[in-house]
Amino acid sequence: MDINESGNFERIWFFTFGVQRLNGVADAVGKWMMSGASAAGNAKHIRFDECEAAARRFFGDRPHLAAVAPSYLRALGEARRLTHHLASFLERRADGDIGALLADAIDALNGFAAVLDQLPEYPTASAEAAALRHAAVRCASLRPDSQPS
Repeated sequence: MDINESGNFERIWFFTFGVQRLNGVADAVGKWMMSGASAAGNAKHIRFDECEAAARRFFGDRPHLAAVAPSYLRALGEARRLTHHLASFLERRADGDIGALLADAIDALNGFAAVLDQLPEYPTASAEAAALRHAAVRCASLRPDSQPS
C-alpha cells in the first residue's frame, strides 16, 4: 500500500484510532467489572486476559446477565484480535489491505457497542456505545470501496 496514495493516510490513522478507542472502552469496562466503580482517574491499563477474567467473575456473580457473557467475551476477543492485526499491519510498515482492516474494525466496534447496550449497569454504556458506533460509521466512510470513483 502506498501511504501517500489518496486517502490512505487518513484510513490508516482512523483504523488506528478505532482500535485504540475500542481498547480504551474494553479497558474501562474491565476495570469497572473488577471494582464496580468508574475507572476515571485509574491510569493503569489492564490486559485483555485481565479483562476476560474480570468479565467471567462479573457475569458469574450476576445470573441475570449470564446470557450477555458469551457476547461480551466474543466482543472482547474481537478487540484483542483487531489489536494484533493493527500491530502486524504497522510492523509491515502499513503493508496490507486497509479496506479489509476497516471492515474488521467496523464489525468489532459495532459488536462491542451492541454488548454495551446489554450492560445498562455500566455507568456510561449508552455514551460509549454511541461513540463506538460513530467510529464504525467513520471507518465505513473511509473504506476504499465506499469512495466515489
